[in-house]
Amino acid sequence: MMKGEGKIVKTYLLNVLTMIIIIALLPSNAFAVEMTVDVNADKVQHGDEIKVSGTASGIDNVTIKIVSPNQTVFYLDVLPVKEGTFSTSIGIPNDKQLVPNGTYTIIAGTNSLQDQEEYLVVNKKNEEKGKDKVAADQEKNADTKGTILQIFMNSLTNMFKW
Repeated sequence: MMKGEGKIVKTYLLNVLTMIIIIALLPSNAFAVEMTVDVNADKVQHGDEIKVSGTASGIDNVTIKIVSPNQTVFYLDVLPVKEGTFSTSIGIPNDKQLVPNGTYTIIAGTNSLQDQEEYLVVNKKNEEKGKDKVAADQEKNADTKGTILQIFMNSLTNMFKW
């Protein structure tokens, strides 16, 4: 090895060592990824739509997963992060076997970083009352039909008695 080459190698190694020390001393939040997730409603009904949105920095995509009350995955998607934000709208099907009532958890994340929100799926207003009302109306109509028929028959019987 020549005299000049040894000096170049030593200078190179010194520069590499200096870079390693500088990178090690950088604050850990210099490369921090931050994320939040929000949902536009705390409570939704079958047939409604929810909007999931949030902010993220330091990443290109965010994974959205929605877990149902029975701990199965209801929804899964990867959304692009544009200008620090992401959003999507998700329809809630009317099928109560596919989407049972209860609390759903939205998890947004990437690798080890995540945030979550919850929302509640409930029946439409008057839906259960409506079923009870229909059954009661059917019973009432059946009773009324019987009553009307009885009144009519009694009237006919009374008419022909004289």
